[in-house]
Amino acid sequence: MPVNENLDVNYSAAQKAIIESALISAKTETENVIGSPLNLSDEERGDTPSVDEQRESYVIDAIVNLGNQYPNLLGPEITLARAQNLWQFRQTSKELLARAYAYIDLVEDAMINAETICLKFTQDMRGNAERYKDRNVPGADVVWDRLKDMHTVTSNPGPGIPPVTPP
Repeated sequence: MPVNENLDVNYSAAQKAIIESALISAKTETENVIGSPLNLSDEERGDTPSVDEQRESYVIDAIVNLGNQYPNLLGPEITLARAQNLWQFRQTSKELLARAYAYIDLVEDAMINAETICLKFTQDMRGNAERYKDRNVPGADVVWDRLKDMHTVTSNPGPGIPPVTPP
């Protein structure tokens, strides 16, 4: 869907409070599930083996089928019950992440739309100030002085939050 040129929205105080509360609650509850919060560095995320698409079917087969059929082949460190529990945690987490990414996409798209309109507002004001600065239009010189360097700024590819990449 293209940008909505007529967008004119903002959160009410109640809406903002509800959303903030829901996000804080979701984070707190997840920390309660995990126990001690994890905070892997980028290096640790890259170095820690995890289940990719190529291995997923093997892991499912081992946990769902083979572990029950061949208990004599289970390793000594991780029980089948623990693996099943962790796999269910992983599956639920993937579902929750999908919802979180949908929320992030919604907010990012709306922010980009809002920023586009705000940028156009500023560009229009800058253009008018440039046209009228030498014609004694009140404030044109002040606005021009404050906004004249806007076009020398390197453009920002998106909203002011780091991108989130879904798995």
